Amino acid sequence: MNENSKVLDIGCGTGRHLLEFSKITSHITGTDISSRMLDYAKEKLKNVNEAKFIHGNWMKNFTKEKEFDLVFASMTPAISKIEHIKRMCLISKNYCMMERFVYYRDPIREEIEKMLGRKLNKLHSNHKEYTYGLWNIVWNLGYFPEIYLDKYISETEKTVIDYMEQIICTDDEENKIIEFLKGKEKNGKIISKEYIIKAIIFWDINIF
Repeated sequence: MNENSKVLDIGCGTGRHLLEFSKITSHITGTDISSRMLDYAKEKLKNVNEAKFIHGNWMKNFTKEKEFDLVFASMTPAISKIEHIKRMCLISKNYCMMERFVYYRDPIREEIEKMLGRKLNKLHSNHKEYTYGLWNIVWNLGYFPEIYLDKYISETEKTVIDYMEQIICTDDEENKIIEFLKGKEKNGKIISKEYIIKAIIFWDINIF
């Protein structure tokens, strides 16, 4: 990648990965089904003049062949069918990359479970079987995907919103969880220690 590379982040959320890509190129595009998440991303990337944000169904909005140098998706349910992977390959002229957790543990989520007296929904990004299946699909499409495993413990700054967008709950539970999380906040941030094994699947659209 270089300063002229065009990058698409599918399911960009609050723009965390776009911010990293912007250190290499300003030609970045983020798409998400949540307008609220895009508002946060716009604020985060407000100093990147070429940044674009597109709300809605990415499969309907991105159909042009070889439009991007890199098509990226991290921890998103927006990539759940073979058709989605084929579309990623279609709109990329160079590379595709996906990130998924194959192991994830957050003690704060465990505290929330204890408070509610039930297990929280499993994160959509935390399924080993999905990662294995994804690699096989890309391989069977005729590409040569590479997979890397990144194992680490991380102290991460999160917001209440970061947590709530990953939790399925009732309205009553939501109020309890928000109150609990606000008690963990310091200067608007929650320090979380995460235990992670992340799989990164990367493939070149061009065989040679």
